[in-house]
Amino acid sequence: TVSVLYCTSLNMAFSLKAEVLDDALQLALRSAQAAAAIMNECYERRMNHDSTFDLGMDTKSTDADLVTQYDKKCEEVVIEMLQEFAVDVDGTGKKPFRFLTEESRPDEPLLDWPTWIVDPIDGTTGFVHNSFDCGVSVGLAVNKQPVLGVVILPRLQETFTAVEGRGAFLNGKRLRASGCTLPNKAVYCTHCPYNRAPAAMDALLGMNRELMVDHRVHALRSYGSAAMDACSVAMGRLDCYFEVGIQAWDMCAAVIILREAGAVVMDVNGGPLDLTRRGMISAATPQLAEVALALCDKYKYREAMLGSA
Repeated sequence: TVSVLYCTSLNMAFSLKAEVLDDALQLALRSAQAAAAIMNECYERRMNHDSTFDLGMDTKSTDADLVTQYDKKCEEVVIEMLQEFAVDVDGTGKKPFRFLTEESRPDEPLLDWPTWIVDPIDGTTGFVHNSFDCGVSVGLAVNKQPVLGVVILPRLQETFTAVEGRGAFLNGKRLRASGCTLPNKAVYCTHCPYNRAPAAMDALLGMNRELMVDHRVHALRSYGSAAMDACSVAMGRLDCYFEVGIQAWDMCAAVIILREAGAVVMDVNGGPLDLTRRGMISAATPQLAEVALALCDKYKYREAMLGSA
């Protein structure tokens, strides 16, 4: 059992007891299942040609950055369930964890205090287009590091879970990354970005061309959910996925799943992953990660996508 280290500040390191993580995992799982049920109901209504169904779609940062009323409904359900969870982490009585969420609390700073990091529908474009590449991501970070994650992909009927030090699981079965070391035996994945500026597209297309022509990868994939693709690396469906432009809520839950599956996770500059830095390389092995890292450096991927280092 991990003992609680008491602190007097939201930015002082501490850890959670094993039984607290047990309860947190079960609550995160139930909240993600509730959101997934809302997504499934939407799918059914659309498949049945329900004339009263309305996504309530809007855009955010660009015309390609979509949001629907169901993103907001799913987030409301998840937050309502998670905010009931309170723990005495600093010796001053039970307090709820903080929240960092895509729709209602995207600008909250990430502190050491336990923080639920939630993407209610990761892959909204896929959801809008009735595709499979979208899901619910519920993560818990402590000391700014992921310690617990749940990712549910409703259309694939896949539920990924992990707690630090306990392994990663898909529908209750233990996960391991593929172990692939050779790019020409690997499936890589990159994403079409919201940023369609020439510099951003040149960087992405240049990297993709090198992967296919120079490294002769088995295949190159592009889906719409960061959490799904990271979890796909964890289970061996993909061998490497890397991207710049994603947010903490896209990464948090999936990162602990990756780590517990034995995958490599790093920043696109090669340093330790930072959830606030908007980029990630995930790979089955260091050898595949090095290929992605070299491409990110050569094409100045972070600068091209974000406009700065």
